[in-house]
Amino acid sequence: MTDLEIIRLCAEAMEYQIRTDRNDGDIWCNDSLGGNVGHYDPFHNDEQVFALVKKFPSYCIAAMMRHMHPKNDNPDLNRAICVCVANMPKAKHE
Repeated sequence: MTDLEIIRLCAEAMEYQIRTDRNDGDIWCNDSLGGNVGHYDPFHNDEQVFALVKKFPSYCIAAMMRHMHPKNDNPDLNRAICVCVANMPKAKHE
């Protein structure tokens, strides 16, 4: 899965509307009420990644616990959380 696919799945999990009027290779979103979320990149935006933690605590806590394991091959906690959310069963997103 590419970084862009992971970010798109996280945006969908947050029930954001992905904007199609931008074609710059990034994900831009509106919230469910049509408000502008803006550039969506929870890999680099702590506020956005912690919104994922708040919405999906059990999945994200599991990712954080795996992240703390000494043999972890992914040193980036934001990425670990995003990958975990992206890999959630689709039914859990709804």
